[in-house]
Amino acid sequence: MRSRVTMYLQVLPVLLAGILMVPATAAAQKFGGLVAGVTNSDLSDAYGSASTDSRWGGTAGIIFGVRTYRATTISLEPAWIQRGGADIKTDYIEVPLIFGAAIRSANGTMRYGFYAGIAAAFNLGCSAEGVTFDPCDHLNGTDWTLPVGFRFLRVVGTSGTMLGVDARYAFPLERSFDNVDVGQRTWSFRLIYAKGIQ
Repeated sequence: MRSRVTMYLQVLPVLLAGILMVPATAAAQKFGGLVAGVTNSDLSDAYGSASTDSRWGGTAGIIFGVRTYRATTISLEPAWIQRGGADIKTDYIEVPLIFGAAIRSANGTMRYGFYAGIAAAFNLGCSAEGVTFDPCDHLNGTDWTLPVGFRFLRVVGTSGTMLGVDARYAFPLERSFDNVDVGQRTWSFRLIYAKGIQ
């Protein structure tokens, strides 16, 4: 498993360099925004044979990126996010690198987009209630996931401002605890405010 994480760490700088190498002519295609919403997560193994009850949490962050070619985009979307399951609550700063594609509606007022990427989450804190031992002692400091999702965005006004909703699922790429083979599987449902998308 560690070799897989090492591979992700080697690939991530290459992808980030790709964003930085976008030609200056694409400057007009840059966009940014804010996101906030709720999460629903649980802890389970790769086969779903062992799973905790789900728990609700919150998330908030920013988006900044570039439109690379017509309807495709690359963005960084750092955010605070709560995960966990049952009586275990974890807080992270998550940094996803997202590759997306969007379709315009016939009248040009809507955008429908799918996306996927890779995300590293850095642990900020952990708490557990009603347990005989503290699982937080075994929580890994970094958690890698594969986020996939879908977005609806609507044009508001004529300045490239958009409002929308986003649904995302994060597949764990490694176990979250060093003593139990379970990962944090998380749904995120967010509101989006963005500017610069044409």
